[in-house]
Amino acid sequence: MWGLGRTSTEINNRGEVCGWSSSVLFTPQLREPDGTWVYLGGIPSKLDYSGGASDINDDDRVVGVGVSGDLPRAFLWRPGLGIAVLDDFVDDSGKGWSFGYAKGISKHGMITGSGRKKGDTGTRAFLLVPHLRPSAKDSP
Repeated sequence: MWGLGRTSTEINNRGEVCGWSSSVLFTPQLREPDGTWVYLGGIPSKLDYSGGASDINDDDRVVGVGVSGDLPRAFLWRPGLGIAVLDDFVDDSGKGWSFGYAKGISKHGMITGSGRKKGDTGTRAFLLVPHLRPSAKDSP
């Protein structure tokens, strides 16, 4: 279904598939049910154009990991708003976390993954309930 150099990781109930392409760099991508490919992008100085999508929910929100320098950075992609690192969605209770890998996203937008908390020497699991602006899809 994906073709040479592509890996799928998850499919939602609408038939959309997320994963990555490795044709040049590893790039997070979304395949719509009609076969249209959507490149999820990067964020200059925050998220290079290398990584992959791990999960997609039925609201078309995609999570995954990209790279900034040599550090993994977890991301959230939303239709109409694009990609952002998870650090951008925390309030003061989440300060001090470095979100390395986003593994899953629920139908309610809660994100699971692993990362480091300031002062820790190892990684921890996290459950993030992000403070989100509404996506274009959520608008009336």
